[in-house]
Amino acid sequence: MVAAIEAENDHARPRILACLERFKVCKAEDDIAAAGWMLAALQKRIDERDLADWEKLKVVADGTAQLLLNPRNKLQ
Repeated sequence: MVAAIEAENDHARPRILACLERFKVCKAEDDIAAAGWMLAALQKRIDERDLADWEKLKVVADGTAQLLLNPRNKLQ
C-alpha cells in the first residue's frame, strides 16, 4: 500500500506521513496493526539514507519486520 503513494522529489515524506496516519487510526482502535504501520514509517525514513548510522537502523528494522511476518511459525 505504501509503495503506491508517489514519492515527492525523491523523498519519502508522503509515504511516511501516510504510514503515520494509518498508525494513528489503528492505535485509536487498539489494533495491533499499528505496530506494522509505525515500522513501515520507520523503514521508509531509514531508506532515505540520511540518518546517522542508517545502516545499523536498517538491520534492526528489517529484523523486526521479519519477526512480524508470521509469528505462528516460530511457536511450533
